[in-house]
Amino acid sequence: MVLGSAGLVPIVVSAIASMIIGMIWYSPMLFGKSWMNEMKMNAKKMLSMKKSGGINKAYMLSFAGSLLTAYVLGYFVNLLGANTAMGGAAVGFWAWLGFVVTTNSSGVLYEGKSAKSYYIGAAHQLVNMMVMGAIVGMWV
Repeated sequence: MVLGSAGLVPIVVSAIASMIIGMIWYSPMLFGKSWMNEMKMNAKKMLSMKKSGGINKAYMLSFAGSLLTAYVLGYFVNLLGANTAMGGAAVGFWAWLGFVVTTNSSGVLYEGKSAKSYYIGAAHQLVNMMVMGAIVGMWV
């Protein structure tokens, strides 16, 4: 087992934390308005997604992705022996830098997404992966 005696608890806790971070990050309180402007999203499109059930599917898929990310971070944390919150956060940082920053840049380079939307998303993933790494690191 990747996480030893802790089982799946830190993975589930990390995935829940990830969803909470995302809800706050993309709320009007932080970067929601800017992100919506950059993505050409408006209240009418959001309401349509809610009515069609598309938003529920998006949340479920996001949660599944968070579970997978937490599991893989747990694997890395365990592999590297980063068995503290700080060690786990460091693993989250390096995974973010090596995988998220590089792969998400193609959206700006080739898909015409704005640099601002990239920075909002990349910064969200930085916080997200460091928090998830810290949670998993505490349990290893």
